[in-house]
Amino acid sequence: MDTKPRSFSNEQEEMLARFAHVAGGLLREHGSRLQAQREAAISEERRKELVERTQELWRQHRMMKQTEHIAHVGGWEFDPVGATAEWSEEVYKIAGLALGETITLEKVLALFPPEHAGRLSVALEQTATGKGPFDIELQLAQRPDRWVNCPGFRGRPRLHCLQAFEGAVRSTGRAKCHILAALGTAR
Repeated sequence: MDTKPRSFSNEQEEMLARFAHVAGGLLREHGSRLQAQREAAISEERRKELVERTQELWRQHRMMKQTEHIAHVGGWEFDPVGATAEWSEEVYKIAGLALGETITLEKVLALFPPEHAGRLSVALEQTATGKGPFDIELQLAQRPDRWVNCPGFRGRPRLHCLQAFEGAVRSTGRAKCHILAALGTAR
């Protein structure tokens, strides 16, 4: 390295300043390219991770649907504030309703004879107000040979509504249905 002091003319100083400016720009550009390459590598890793996670979720979803079909088990979620429910395909089959049909509290209660629907209403209301769990057996109105066993209790809070219940329905080989999972409440 040359450490000798030098004197430059104004023209040479301007040329050196331009050279320093160009060199600085090239270094910044190179740094930007390296950063972009790092980000692209990270993005590619993240993309691969997301693809793998998505594939795993689809695999689990497929297995869950297959399990529901084989075991005659279905899941549901009920929002008593909005008086609407979401059911899996198997719950629609067990209840004998058309897939995708909008499910309201009135439709759920209409699945049972009036005395059974009243028992379910009382049980849901008591659970929603924290008066303990319930476990009732109800007969399906349109299919008198089929029953549902409905255990339920107050669960964790939900973000999308003030009160919520969730569970699962299982049709037994004896032509009875059992609602198995916990009914959750309170947002």
